[in-house]
Amino acid sequence: MMYYAIATDSSNIENQDRACVIQRNAETLIIGLADGAGGCSGGAQAAQFVIDAVQQITNEHPSIFLQRLDQQIAQDKTAGETTAIVLQIHKNQLIGASVGDSATWLINGNEVYDLTQQQQRKPLLGSGNATLTAFNHQLTTGFLLIASDGLVKYLSVDTIVKQPIPL
Repeated sequence: MMYYAIATDSSNIENQDRACVIQRNAETLIIGLADGAGGCSGGAQAAQFVIDAVQQITNEHPSIFLQRLDQQIAQDKTAGETTAIVLQIHKNQLIGASVGDSATWLINGNEVYDLTQQQQRKPLLGSGNATLTAFNHQLTTGFLLIASDGLVKYLSVDTIVKQPIPL
């Protein structure tokens, strides 16, 4: 059984983080996270573009999906750039792709496995040249944390792992 929660920091007026979780059926969960690039216009719009598209995803591999979105966002002259993570969990198999400085960690006790450790920070999605990193992992036990840099850049791994997860 899979449980999930989404939390964003609403105290930040400029919050450009977007996330969604879609349960397709009893065995398939799709997760999207996007964090619009700060310091340039259109970041929130690019992040929302990703989340809107994730809600329509079918059986497309996340890396192909994100490559297509990179080109679509780049063609929209009003949209900026964004980080992105898209995951498909089917039964116990996780397939995903990412770009930017957001993170996907598998946490089991005090052990943390960073599924996004090989991802490229730039160019971001919406540049038309994003370098996507695909990952694949068998899920067993533990927690899956998908977070923007607003969490993983400012708190240590130890601090994040030792905090109780509110459900």
